[in-house]
Amino acid sequence: PQKPRKAAPYTIEQIKLLRYVCKRDFPDMYFPLLLSLTLGSRISETIALKYSDIDFSTETIYIRIQLGRDINDESEEDLITKPVKTKTRRGVRSVPAPRWVLDEIIVRRAWYEKQKEWKPYFSDLGDICCHDNGKPFHRGNFGKDFQIEFV
Repeated sequence: PQKPRKAAPYTIEQIKLLRYVCKRDFPDMYFPLLLSLTLGSRISETIALKYSDIDFSTETIYIRIQLGRDINDESEEDLITKPVKTKTRRGVRSVPAPRWVLDEIIVRRAWYEKQKEWKPYFSDLGDICCHDNGKPFHRGNFGKDFQIEFV
């Protein structure tokens, strides 16, 4: 059998276009996309990031867990958004973050605090990437509706 082909990395121009289209047409997806692109994290790791995982003084983001399904858990309760270990032990890591990404996180935190004030049933879980009611995303929120063809 033939081995699956690895996808070619995006060019800088493709990444710029992807960010632009996402911010314009899919605003809920913009922040997870930005973090995944700049940190090199898997989507399940990205959506598990909390504000407490950011060290602004060292400009570092700590990836410690992911959100997903524990294959050993046979319960039907809350499988999608359950914190689980990273895919491998090396998945726990610190990643240097560009200053402009940290600035975007600060702006996102201001949005988060406003949502806490405005939404009576806001789930204050500290997730950077969450719905406007504070509930975490799950990996199924991404990819289905967002496909872009690069020419």
